[in-house]
Amino acid sequence: MSGDHYKGIPLELLDALLDNPYESQILIDAEGMVRFVSSQARPYYGGSDAIVGKHIRELNPQSELPRVLSTGKAEIGRLFRLG
Repeated sequence: MSGDHYKGIPLELLDALLDNPYESQILIDAEGMVRFVSSQARPYYGGSDAIVGKHIRELNPQSELPRVLSTGKAEIGRLFRLG
């Protein structure tokens, strides 16, 4: 895959950043759908990436992420329960 890029960033670098063994990450798209689950986040959701394709509110009904997406205003330091 060398030479493959996403918005100018090598895919190998993106893979390394997103699957960081020290951080749990769940990426959602503009509609609030889960598109990626890091290996560190998977144990909170049954140990697999089965949540990919689900809406974030299915995982956390109180999630503020849909509002953040619509307003464009980040919320930093807010805690919520996983799983």
